[in-house]
Amino acid sequence: MALRPLFLLLLSFSPSHAGLQTYFATCVKGMEPVLASELRSGLVDAQDVEEGHLGVHFRGSHRAGGQAVLWLRSAIRVMEQLSYGEGLFQPEDLYDFTRESVRWTDLLARKDQTLSVSAICGAARAVESGRARPGDWVCAECGGLVFASRTECFACGAPTPAAAESGLTHSHFSALTVKNAVCDAMRDACGWRPSVDTADADLPLFLYLHRGQATLYRVCSGSASMHKRGYRAGAIHAAALRETTAAGLLLHAGYRPEEQVLCDPMAGSGTFAIEAALIATNTAPGLLRAQPPIASPGWAEGGQADWEELVQEARAALRPCAPLPILANDLHGGALELARRGAEAAGVSSSIHFTEGGVAAFVPRDSPDLVVSNPPWDLRLESGSEAWQELGSFLKRSCGGSTAWLLSGNKDLTRHLRMRKSESLRLENAGVSLVWLKYDVLRPKSDGGVSSSAAAIAPVEDALPAQRDTERPGHRVVGTVEEAEPLQDKGLQEVAVEAGMTAGDEVQEVFDGAELEQGMREEIDAAMLEQATRESEVERLTVAELKDELQLRGLTDSGVKSQLLERLEEDDSRIALLEANRVESASTSVKMADGTGLPEDDLEALFSSLYD
Repeated sequence: MALRPLFLLLLSFSPSHAGLQTYFATCVKGMEPVLASELRSGLVDAQDVEEGHLGVHFRGSHRAGGQAVLWLRSAIRVMEQLSYGEGLFQPEDLYDFTRESVRWTDLLARKDQTLSVSAICGAARAVESGRARPGDWVCAECGGLVFASRTECFACGAPTPAAAESGLTHSHFSALTVKNAVCDAMRDACGWRPSVDTADADLPLFLYLHRGQATLYRVCSGSASMHKRGYRAGAIHAAALRETTAAGLLLHAGYRPEEQVLCDPMAGSGTFAIEAALIATNTAPGLLRAQPPIASPGWAEGGQADWEELVQEARAALRPCAPLPILANDLHGGALELARRGAEAAGVSSSIHFTEGGVAAFVPRDSPDLVVSNPPWDLRLESGSEAWQELGSFLKRSCGGSTAWLLSGNKDLTRHLRMRKSESLRLENAGVSLVWLKYDVLRPKSDGGVSSSAAAIAPVEDALPAQRDTERPGHRVVGTVEEAEPLQDKGLQEVAVEAGMTAGDEVQEVFDGAELEQGMREEIDAAMLEQATRESEVERLTVAELKDELQLRGLTDSGVKSQLLERLEEDDSRIALLEANRVESASTSVKMADGTGLPEDDLEALFSSLYD
């Protein structure tokens, strides 16, 4: 009879970390850096913070674990590691490991306390993610993942283990094995077996098993996910964003409540606005999840007093209202009603200003500094392209100089913004790949569409005395050469130079010429914007589309995509340069004619006299 592989039990703490526990806070994929920043922010007394896959590892006392449960905004669960073992390939190994590695009487001291166990096996996770197929098995000798069609391991040649047939690679079977081990240990020690409550257990356990390595956790945050803050009851908007995801995205966007007016022009059920208000009022999310009387998350003796102290500290840190306005707008009254109810339940209704209407007609009462939104891209896709176009128009019209962060799960819709992103974060939420996109919104031109240089001349005109007798009919004096120089207005200085003026000469401007020059400037600006938009659209073309476009232009269509893109962008730049030169040439001709100081009729008479 072959001996079962011995497992190596590694304690969850070492002498150098005496009194400290090992924790793992879980999050959605892509949010690990945000969660790690939270743990390093000082709100949690965390040590040895290290990003992992779908979460962050850290060490700390039981008090640090309580702080994490109370304050972390982007975490889904906070789990304390109870034990870790290796060489667990048989069900008996897992059973013995569970019984012997933890003193269960310290965690289940009363008969009325309940238990729940959930498990994830690495092999099952690999199948779910597509890295493995159903039937693939884990080698009992080396822990390698082997194809189902093989009867022996690729690496070491070991035969198919009985564990693959017994169900140890099955998450439900592994969870039952752990549950039986805990119940049997309690029966032998105390004479009774704890009951199981999968919905709201006093001791929720979590097992991760992969390649013979088992990590057993106690879920400090409870059976429910931490995204369930407690301010949403009953109906939930179909496209509502998870609270933990929304809070993490706000933190990644660098939301500063003391400095920024935040606006969500497509607020839906108000998740962004409510989470922003919780940040602005310094409300610990754990205060909302654990309504009074607040129970301890199952700490050891003395933990209840520490927990109550942390709760009192969190309540004392609350602010009555957000320092700056938080604006939330949406077209649908039903969604806004859900948002208002949620804000009221969260205690932040006074910090959020709600308005109802389409984004095309939305005029924020305060100038936004930070715009965040989850525009329609999936469940609300019926009018997605139109919504993104209206959102782009809103940003350019009402949010100049601000920063916009938009969430999208459909890259084809983002092009309707006609804006170029400056940064992005990829994440997964509920099995859907999402992108958090940053846009730096440029400030619009001055009132009336006048460019900055033309607007700079106006104060000089207003400061000059009334029209002088030396002015010719149809002209006005706008300053002298010396007065024009500090303005740094190239158009005005070029007129002076081309007219042969010197310091002290009056710089005169023909009314029609000034208007035409302004039109030329606007035409150049429009061409530059069109070119930027064109470049953004070109990047999204497929290889076949790029080749078709190059063939239409009579250009070479061979090469990889990067070469095709470069060739097409070079041709676009050449065309844009030719157009800009044409416009500039026309503008220069107008300036030279105006620089003579003669009206149009006099110029015509002058030229006619030269050939008489």
